[in-house]
Amino acid sequence: MLSFQHFSFDWDKVGILQADHLDAVLEPLGKRVRGFYGAQGSGSLPRDTSVAVCTIEKANSLVNKLLEEGRLSELAIIVIDELHMVSVIVAILYHLSKPVYCLVQRLLSYFQHF
Repeated sequence: MLSFQHFSFDWDKVGILQADHLDAVLEPLGKRVRGFYGAQGSGSLPRDTSVAVCTIEKANSLVNKLLEEGRLSELAIIVIDELHMVSVIVAILYHLSKPVYCLVQRLLSYFQHF
């Protein structure tokens, strides 16, 4: 599962809190939570990752890398948190909706073949 966050306040801090919370809940079940935001997390998604908490920029990077590696089909659930907020302000819509739109279009295009 990928959980994406967007917007321009301190999403790194939100990502840390969300990843820490999910880790506390899922660790007893043997699930591995990894954070991908700011300087945290880079490169490819390790195979032992159960949940990846990402900013939209890191999510785009991870999806691109998974496509390159032929591993995109390993994704089971994709959650784009706060997507309803994208249309609140035109400037934010322009700035944020393009990466979200591109990511969703790429994923829809890939998964429509299954």
